[in-house]
Amino acid sequence: MNGQDRDGRKKELSKIDMGSDSSQKLKIVAFAQARSVLGFDEKVLSVGRSQSPREIVLAMEPLFFEKIPAARVALDCRYASWDQPIEEAQEMAIIPPVSGG
Repeated sequence: MNGQDRDGRKKELSKIDMGSDSSQKLKIVAFAQARSVLGFDEKVLSVGRSQSPREIVLAMEPLFFEKIPAARVALDCRYASWDQPIEEAQEMAIIPPVSGG
């Protein structure tokens, strides 16, 4: 994809600032409205183990929670708090509110 996401925007974020924290690879999956706001379906980043999902998302899109205030996050297929450290998680899913029947 020549360094661009599916919307043609340049990929600028491949590593989140993690200070002295040890890094790990984290697969981030964005669904529905979150996909539109973040501009990708899936992305793998190097992140610090003590970073929270909130810190990671805000580094990618500072207005994310203004655009999707009721979004949920899951770490390794389990709902989690936006403010807990990712620790050993391998995957972070960003899930916007779901409606319909």
